[in-house]
Amino acid sequence: MAHRLGAMSESDRIKSIKTGFAIEMADMTKQTFRLSSQSIGMLLNLSVATYERRRKDAKPLDVVASERLDRIASVALLAEAVFEDAAAASEW
Repeated sequence: MAHRLGAMSESDRIKSIKTGFAIEMADMTKQTFRLSSQSIGMLLNLSVATYERRRKDAKPLDVVASERLDRIASVALLAEAVFEDAAAASEW
């Protein structure tokens, strides 16, 4: 997910943020970093109920959650470059 966002142009990323990232991107982040629903909710400024409802209804994230997810992806890419290993970056 982070690599897909990193490969996008700045204008495409902004458009995607405004449109709202697919909830599956949050699910991938949750899985990659082994987060609980509560933790991903806190990171994205969503209640667990809202996160689960969006998953159930396949609704995209709002602008705030999408921007936060974009920032997490940017940090993840930088960490991967520093650690030279995706698993080590994820653990960090």
